[in-house]
Amino acid sequence: MDKVFDRFIQNAEKINETWQIVEFFENEFNRFRDEVDHYKDSISKEQDQLKNIRAEYISIQDKIKESKSKLEQLQADIERLESYHSQQNNIMHNLQNELEIKPLEKVDIFLSDGTIVPANPAKEFYAKNLLEKYLSCLIELKTLKVKLNNSDLENAKLKNELKDMKANN
Repeated sequence: MDKVFDRFIQNAEKINETWQIVEFFENEFNRFRDEVDHYKDSISKEQDQLKNIRAEYISIQDKIKESKSKLEQLQADIERLESYHSQQNNIMHNLQNELEIKPLEKVDIFLSDGTIVPANPAKEFYAKNLLEKYLSCLIELKTLKVKLNNSDLENAKLKNELKDMKANN
């Protein structure tokens, strides 16, 4: 506002008529209105830009949340798999310790007349590779039984959940 009056004072020597004063202030008013319009346009552009930045910020936050949930899910899956793997290793170790086959020391032979004759068994009746194959198959069979029992338990849980869902609907 002070600048307008300073310019008016500088141009006062040139002003002879009242219409020149009116024209001077109308020009200043138009310039002021143009500046206000320019500021309004600038403000609206900045607001639009700010809206875009906020929308981008929200989308990035959503992506971060989604990524965090995926990461947590993957970590939970890894922990579950590690637990399952260690459980399987424990089962295998326990089965190997349980199934340690020792050679027979004494054998009782039942004869047709009802008598029992003690005898010493033959050494290494089966070939060693056949025995190892038998042991590995036995271990595999036991692990498959454990897996089958776990699957049966999970199926029973799912059946109960399905029954509950049907009951609720």
